[in-house]
Amino acid sequence: MASHDENTDKSDIRILESSSFIFYKAYFSWKRMSDKVLEPAGLTHTQYVFLCVLQSLESKRQKPTQNDLARLTDSDVTMTSHVLRTLQKRGLIERKHIDGDERAKYPKLLLAGKQLIKKAEKIMDKFEQEYFSPINNNFDDFLQSLKDLTAGREAYQ
Repeated sequence: MASHDENTDKSDIRILESSSFIFYKAYFSWKRMSDKVLEPAGLTHTQYVFLCVLQSLESKRQKPTQNDLARLTDSDVTMTSHVLRTLQKRGLIERKHIDGDERAKYPKLLLAGKQLIKKAEKIMDKFEQEYFSPINNNFDDFLQSLKDLTAGREAYQ
């Protein structure tokens, strides 16, 4: 007698063909692979994103708070603080309070952080070209679709 597992065809499991499951798998595939390629730089993809967003804001002469970074990246405030604390301990950023605003912390890139971003950007540029190569012909549409999915979704957050 065949076991239940032997008789279960993947096509019988509806979720395996659902858009939410395929998106879930694609995201975690991307996350695992991007974390792996960033290991030589000593960063996770999340840390890389925070450093790059901070660099972008600083290049526009903006002084973001940790809460600003959390909002811009759609990240949890506690997780944002944890990531920034880790980057601070590594000497990549500093976090300061501004007089009269003791609750808000203002992260700022240090030279070591700026240098690490340059190394990590090269790694990520190469990785992204390889990872997204199967959809090169439709990449702009893909990117626009992702933007459409993330726009105006505050009601669910």
